[in-house]
Amino acid sequence: ERKKYDWEFVRSKCKTLDKLVTAKEKVWHPDLTYLASNMHRMKGGEKLYKDSIEANPHINNGKKDIISYIKSRWNKPGYTPILPYRFRTLPEKHIDHKLKFQYNNILEIFPHGQYSKAMLLDEPELPMPLKETRDDLKTEMDKALADTSNAIYVFRCATGIGKTRLAINRKESVALAFPTHALKEEMYAAATIPCEMIPRIPLDALPTDMAKRYNKYCDAGLVRKASHMIRKIADNPYRYNLDKDQATKLVAYFKQLEKCLKTNSTIFTTHQKCVHMNFENKDTYIFDEDPFYAFAKTNSCTTADLRILANTLMTKGNAVDAHKIECIADAMNNYIDVFADKLNILQFDDSESVVQAIQECAAKKEIKGNVFGLLMNPRPMFHIQPVNNKDPKGDKKISYTTYVPLRDDKKYIILSATASEYIYRKLYGDRVKFIDLSNVETKGKIHQFSNVGYSRKSMDKNPKRVKLADNFKKELPTITFKTHRSEFTNPVDGIHFGNCEGSNKLAGQDIKIIGTPHLDSTAYRLICKLLDIDAHSSDFEFERMKVKHNGYEFNFTTSINPDVRSIQFYCIEKDLIQAVGRARLLNHDCTVYLFSDYPVPNAEQHSTRDLAKVVQLQPSIDKEAA
Repeated sequence: ERKKYDWEFVRSKCKTLDKLVTAKEKVWHPDLTYLASNMHRMKGGEKLYKDSIEANPHINNGKKDIISYIKSRWNKPGYTPILPYRFRTLPEKHIDHKLKFQYNNILEIFPHGQYSKAMLLDEPELPMPLKETRDDLKTEMDKALADTSNAIYVFRCATGIGKTRLAINRKESVALAFPTHALKEEMYAAATIPCEMIPRIPLDALPTDMAKRYNKYCDAGLVRKASHMIRKIADNPYRYNLDKDQATKLVAYFKQLEKCLKTNSTIFTTHQKCVHMNFENKDTYIFDEDPFYAFAKTNSCTTADLRILANTLMTKGNAVDAHKIECIADAMNNYIDVFADKLNILQFDDSESVVQAIQECAAKKEIKGNVFGLLMNPRPMFHIQPVNNKDPKGDKKISYTTYVPLRDDKKYIILSATASEYIYRKLYGDRVKFIDLSNVETKGKIHQFSNVGYSRKSMDKNPKRVKLADNFKKELPTITFKTHRSEFTNPVDGIHFGNCEGSNKLAGQDIKIIGTPHLDSTAYRLICKLLDIDAHSSDFEFERMKVKHNGYEFNFTTSINPDVRSIQFYCIEKDLIQAVGRARLLNHDCTVYLFSDYPVPNAEQHSTRDLAKVVQLQPSIDKEAA
């Protein structure tokens, strides 16, 4: 029994109760029983029920006995208690039936507090049958492939709908890209059409320093520069002291690459390659999963890194470029405005000397950040902040993003459970055609505990909260942050936030997901800058507040700026939906238990106070209440 109820608020939601208390028209016996089964468990409820009947000339006073009888059954030995009626047991035409989307029963109707679970505001749209949605996907894919324009088709598809299988077996000749090499190779092996696959770069065929440089280039978003470097090595293997085996591997790699570039068959590749390469005989590029992070790379370095690099160049006799880098470091140290114009990086007199100096400093671990992307891109977008907030006049951390736009002369089809219409329209405007096929009937279900946060910070500060989540169904495979895996009994090997896409190893299993994967506010700043969103520094000083999004009202630590909030919610939802999707709920009758204060679509919301009730949920309970 709750100690306090806001009866005016309860009446504003429950129309049958309002009708009873208003006492101006008759309330029939079934509804009186439905109300009494709840109100006897509410402090002050029995008195309100009886007073309302006495005040209503249309109701026989003998109906007061209904609540007395139900109350007597609650604790009477040998009798089965009459449980509070749930809204979903009411007939569909009942005026309170729709409350099932927000609450289980009247006892749960109370104003949304700071530690309340997420609340559904409106009746959700009915999900589409799976077969019908798959037919729609095929029809829309046919239309997209037949289109001869340079449109960007963004399909937001439910996880497990079959988008990947549909894509890999098309007869049209396209470039088909996957997020990882492993997924690319798995899908290539499963394809039934004529196709070729771009191989992995044979890094073991490169000198150690060159392999490290290649990875640094790619991490910084300089894939074309990395590819050009590999080509130079392959063209002159003896200059780089390659042995016969290394040279053979490089020759084989480029031979297969040339074959792919010339083929009329479909090409299997990765997101990163597809973003940076031009397949001249392919008019259509298809991305399996959202490629946003492939064409918008984020990295960081410090002004100390730049000064160390400048000093190294000076000792090597390259005083001109050393001076330029010192000037960049000085400018960064005195430049704090986040959303000012992009930096114009000067051209270097001897860029190879700069690259070699970076390699040398990195090998000695004198430089810890990735300075390649900052110095080798003509106009990186950046954000500057003190390395130590207690020393604002000291060294600065330079976070930057490099952006490679999708080509104007190609058509793109993006198949993803998480792609954001907002982001793609911001980048490409009317070129984007958005098709939403995400609301689909599922065989499985999601139970979410959304009343408290499970960010990295809140988990670190509240070890009891972590233990509570771990002890709930302890035996279940658990997906969480990579850094927090050791805190749980059964963490999933190889799957964590940021690395969930594509895996089927948990399909059909009950699983547990623990965490709300926030990014550092700097990442949100850089995405906002990329999208040309007008934002002030104070917009990134996040506070916990009540917000409405995706049809839910919930408490969340976020920005007062709705555009910044949209970016934050996209990044969080992307990871959570991918994690939930590992169970393949569309096709399997299994359950995902999610501990996060960010509500995901189609999840039944609970409080962590109700953990025991969720474990014991039985279909028979609803039948008994009815």
